[in-house]
Amino acid sequence: MKQLRSNRQPISSLLPDTDTLHSQANERMKSSRSLSMLMLLASLTITRLHAFVTAPLKIATPSFRTSNLQMTILSYNGKKKDFKPGTPLSTAVQQLGLKPTYSCKKGDCATCQIFLAGRATKPCVAKVPEAPKLKSLQEKGLEIRS
Repeated sequence: MKQLRSNRQPISSLLPDTDTLHSQANERMKSSRSLSMLMLLASLTITRLHAFVTAPLKIATPSFRTSNLQMTILSYNGKKKDFKPGTPLSTAVQQLGLKPTYSCKKGDCATCQIFLAGRATKPCVAKVPEAPKLKSLQEKGLEIRS
């Protein structure tokens, strides 16, 4: 049997020797260490300066116009009182002399239910409504019944 000769070289001759590999790895580690040291030094020496600038403040001037602020008149048993829209209805009702019974104070049970301008309302969660558009209701006020 004839032996075939090939032009192939052994694998070990193609690969660099282990000493070369170790020296290349050491060089890479040194360069990465020096790079990380440089980054650390740079972060320690760099300082940041932040400047915050705000717009000049506008001084509030008192407004004497009352046309924008319209109070809502609520009435109970002939007693009338003005309230700002958005005021908690529970405090407004108490100031008028009505003391509804409360159970949950969250609007779940409806034990505090009253009628405001003919509608069932829970004062524990409701607010004083905006003033009505009709002049007659503005003057008379929104009636509360218990």
